[in-house]
Amino acid sequence: MNTTHPVRSIRLDSESTWIPRTINGKHLGDNVFLTTVAEDGVKSTAWRHEPDAPLPYELPNAGEHFYILDGEAVITPADGDAITVSAGDMVFVPKGFIGVWETTRALTKFSVTV
Repeated sequence: MNTTHPVRSIRLDSESTWIPRTINGKHLGDNVFLTTVAEDGVKSTAWRHEPDAPLPYELPNAGEHFYILDGEAVITPADGDAITVSAGDMVFVPKGFIGVWETTRALTKFSVTV
């Protein structure tokens, strides 16, 4: 039995659990980290974002599996057609993906990166 990673629970409805995500002075939503990259390379997080200008969306080192809890976004691969994802959708984005993410309705997603 693995006891180095105890069971954890975090409430997403508590403002105190959300951490602002800022890159180069630009607010890119808020995160809650359930786990960070561990020895097994798995990270799980919740992310929320308000509608804004499209953001670069690149996954050079890992794929991402996510579930949209609420809201809507458009994901456009650099070499393909845009897809719209919304509340209730389960999505997989492969390692090496390069594209653009555009939040079109206030969004919250839960993701696992491996």
